[in-house]
Amino acid sequence: DADGQLWHFWAQSYNWWDGRGGVWAIKLDSSNGKIAWTKPKRICNGVLATPPITLANGKIMLPISIWKRWKNQIHDFPNRGESSVYVSDAEKENFSYVGGADEPDSTFDENAVVQRADGSLYMIIRCENAISYSVSDDFGKTWSKPQKLMDHTSSRSYLAKFPSGNYLL
Repeated sequence: DADGQLWHFWAQSYNWWDGRGGVWAIKLDSSNGKIAWTKPKRICNGVLATPPITLANGKIMLPISIWKRWKNQIHDFPNRGESSVYVSDAEKENFSYVGGADEPDSTFDENAVVQRADGSLYMIIRCENAISYSVSDDFGKTWSKPQKLMDHTSSRSYLAKFPSGNYLL
């Protein structure tokens, strides 16, 4: 992260998808002269399938989704089946849901986010036969209606921003 802390994030679920999932984090702690991982901390329900980003304000943003297309008998969250973002507090001790974009054609979502030069957020979302995108001008609280970016197979895509300001899709 911006403070030089090494994090490890992962998602886990009962079986391949239990309808809930869970995103977890640990970070490397060397504060007492010994190197050790912190105690694992569960952040929220869902799946983190693409890398987190560090925002211009130093907070960590996690693109997380609950796969609404893959209903499950164990858990069902009909009001949280969107491509969401969670953001850390200033101390990076806690993460909170901020908002999300609802793409009706999403499959596994696998949403990825970049922060643009003007501060807005740009999110891509995996869909059945395309990649969609959505934009937020209020740090993820509200998102534009997802629009088709390009035709694409239903496979994972990747979006990142280089230090130069260029993007990789």
